[in-house]
Amino acid sequence: MRNEVMVIEPDKLDRQISPFVQAAQELTVIDSATYEEGGIKVIALKDLRKQIDAEFDPTIESAHKAHKNAVALKRKFTDRLDEAEKIIKGKLLLWKSGQDRLLRIEQAKQEEEHRKLMVLVEKESNKAIKKGNLADAVAIKESVPEFIRQESTVPKTGFTIITKWKARVVNIDLLPKTFMIPDMDKLNNIAMTYKEKGYPIPGVEYYKEETSRMGRI
Repeated sequence: MRNEVMVIEPDKLDRQISPFVQAAQELTVIDSATYEEGGIKVIALKDLRKQIDAEFDPTIESAHKAHKNAVALKRKFTDRLDEAEKIIKGKLLLWKSGQDRLLRIEQAKQEEEHRKLMVLVEKESNKAIKKGNLADAVAIKESVPEFIRQESTVPKTGFTIITKWKARVVNIDLLPKTFMIPDMDKLNNIAMTYKEKGYPIPGVEYYKEETSRMGRI
């Protein structure tokens, strides 16, 4: 079977559509006749839309099918890579978390040792001050190097850990109303079921909203 190439004629389509746009803008519904006239135009408009759909849809459907097949084929390969990446990242994260924990322990140990040293230095400095040796007091304090926190020794590989804080609801009864999102699909289904009779739900009212749908008589 020979594949037919769709030939799009924009000028032809524009000539067909423009009268509908102009008619829609010029239409004024003031009586039964103009109401009926508007309905006839809608039916004619839908007929033209069906012609356009018939022209374009086969090509769109074919392109969509080709896209889905290409995506499915691609995922056969990328899914395996994604799984390998997930495994590697998990192992990297586990090791780095352990190194970070050891670093925090060492930093806390060094900070405590430095704090104790500073207490001793302060005592010796105060003794010198009491003896009137101000120069010695200053020298004692300056003899202690500035404390520098030990940095992580984890190599830079381009692998970055991003920390995100998230929330989960553990007791919905305590959740403030401002964080509640009503289920509008469920409420609208109830409205469609009970219509004007309604179904009593505190804080909810039911109303009707009219839209148009045109079919052949």
